[in-house]
Amino acid sequence: QPDQTAPLTLDAALTLAMNQSKAAQLGRLKVDSATADLQAAQRLRYPLLHVYGAATYLNDPLEVKVGQGSMTSLVNDSSASLGLGLTIPEFPTQDLSLARGTHTPRVGSLMFAQPLTQLWRIDSGVRAAQAGVAEAQRESAHIDAKVRLAVEELFAGLQIRSEEHTSELQSR
Repeated sequence: QPDQTAPLTLDAALTLAMNQSKAAQLGRLKVDSATADLQAAQRLRYPLLHVYGAATYLNDPLEVKVGQGSMTSLVNDSSASLGLGLTIPEFPTQDLSLARGTHTPRVGSLMFAQPLTQLWRIDSGVRAAQAGVAEAQRESAHIDAKVRLAVEELFAGLQIRSEEHTSELQSR
């Protein structure tokens, strides 16, 4: 904020106008928005990483068992069909535990993917976003130039009027 008692210089007037101009502020915001769009488009080039995990608690853990004698008929029938002539009284002879789970089974997955077929589309999107940034910068520079021109014209007009007023006062 310029000092209220000091005369306003052209540089101070330009700075004040650029900071207060809604059009200039909007132009800068458009550049920021286009830059954010460009960054988002560039991030699409990076592979995606998805992670999933889950766990639960079981009061009775899972267990896979083969009961005593449960395979006897299978073994005897297979032996007879193959012509081996073996006969066993009981198989297995006792309960057999094949696998025993835990109280907290866990499952998880990790996927790391980049669809190669989409990379050309991503590159096209990046180029379009770069063009959007360039256009927003051009528009912002054009708006800034208009504001500067208007302030300079106004300032020059005020200077001329001030000099005319001073010469009128001196001629009286």
